[in-house]
Amino acid sequence: MKVLLGPINNAGQPIALTKELRRQGVEAHCLTYQNHKYGYGADKEVCFDPYSRVDVQFQTLQECLKEDYDIYHFWFRSLFYGGFYEYFTGLDLPIIKNRGKKIVHSFTGFDLRFQSECMQKNPYNVFQYGWKNIFSEESARKYLNFLRYFVDEFVVLDEELQSYLPEAKIIPRVLDLDEWEYIGIKETDCPLVVHAPSSPAIKGTPFVNQAVQQLKEKGLKFEYREVTDLKHRDAMELYKRADIVIDQLLIGWYGVLTVEAMALGKPVMVYIQEDLYQPSQTIPVENVNPDNLTEKLRNLIQDFDRRKDLSRRGRAYVESVHDVKKVTKKLIGLYESVLKEKERREFSPESFDDLLYFKEQYIDSVGAVPYKPLLKQKTVQYEKLVQQLNQLRPKANRSDRLQEEVNQLTRKLKKYEGG
Repeated sequence: MKVLLGPINNAGQPIALTKELRRQGVEAHCLTYQNHKYGYGADKEVCFDPYSRVDVQFQTLQECLKEDYDIYHFWFRSLFYGGFYEYFTGLDLPIIKNRGKKIVHSFTGFDLRFQSECMQKNPYNVFQYGWKNIFSEESARKYLNFLRYFVDEFVVLDEELQSYLPEAKIIPRVLDLDEWEYIGIKETDCPLVVHAPSSPAIKGTPFVNQAVQQLKEKGLKFEYREVTDLKHRDAMELYKRADIVIDQLLIGWYGVLTVEAMALGKPVMVYIQEDLYQPSQTIPVENVNPDNLTEKLRNLIQDFDRRKDLSRRGRAYVESVHDVKKVTKKLIGLYESVLKEKERREFSPESFDDLLYFKEQYIDSVGAVPYKPLLKQKTVQYEKLVQQLNQLRPKANRSDRLQEEVNQLTRKLKKYEGG
């Protein structure tokens, strides 16, 4: 069995699974586009800019086809994509399937967490607090319908994401416990509270800051640190010193940070949707939300016995659910099942979602404008945006209004740069 994982190294999960797949006898490789800002690493990192994207991605696909992988396990996107769902994103899938290969696709978050459903399922969803997705729900749903023609198995990380795609299989987040030894906590009169706002609006960081400020004003003794702009290994050192770790407050499930903190034996505060709890396996975290965070944080700071209990049970939970060795065995079983399956032909002759998807891709990418003039036009627009952004950045720190202009220009640039 020969497997490719990539091209997005989401929270270091693909490379962690790749390494363990090899240890368990599977020939696996992790390929990622661009260098990850947290330094997770990969077997091969492929870099490109807006001008070279198409050539580089075509070359990458050609090289992978030559490697003759049995399974392509894609995370978030396939090998050919641009922007968010533009520029023939997914063009490689029919080419891969035409060679008789199997495709597994992992969703990782808001590529599947549709706004209309999320606002119904989650009373503390990010959308009600003003967060906006960078791509439309309509585009995401069309892409999902397109994927159904080519993907042999859909995979999600947890029950929360599975609620949006019930047919998807759960392969939990993983952690190499050999690298995350249990440390636990010690009794102290000034506990260290740690929060990692990798995406503040999604993590609920404003609510964390508000709770911290209120408790500080009331004279509660504790230290608060935010993990920002650190490589993953450097952040790990701060987690080791923590007495309490606050993870995400608006998603409705826990992320990789929770898994890492529990492995270290650190009490975790995170929001879990009540309807997703399974009585057979209670998750040993302090379940909090924006409404009760201040009260529950105060109680946990003052209650060492509660922290100690969460510390002990958290490590045991990770060993049971998130150990990379156990999860990888489950993933290998999924791969073996996919390889045994015959090609599924469940679509009626009148089903044209795949054709309509590519028609829209063509219109969005080329349309009625000749391709070369369009490319020249977009290049000029891109260069103007870069110039405007460079002029604004030095002044942005002194003005909230200018900072918002910088943010808007940055979002536009990402679209030109292919996401």
